[in-house]
Amino acid sequence: TSEAYNYVKNKGGAVPTDIEESRVAVEASMRLLSQGSSGTTVKIWQTIIGTEVDGDFGPKTENATIRWQLAHDLAADGIVGAKTWTTALNE
Repeated sequence: TSEAYNYVKNKGGAVPTDIEESRVAVEASMRLLSQGSSGTTVKIWQTIIGTEVDGDFGPKTENATIRWQLAHDLAADGIVGAKTWTTALNE
């Protein structure tokens, strides 16, 4: 999550002052992500999984998401839902 925090900070976003506030801010912006999603939340997810950060959840991001989910013993469906977000935030 520090990568996501740094991404927001470097893009001039409002940066929370401590870790707990950061977690709350990220959780508030979490949403279901899947192929076709776009925007800042996708960029944060792409940063977390270490793939190209372009804000477009296309086939490359879906495949990287599946690999990340498999590595974290999650259902590998390529969809970023509550369990995937929770696992990522607890790392």
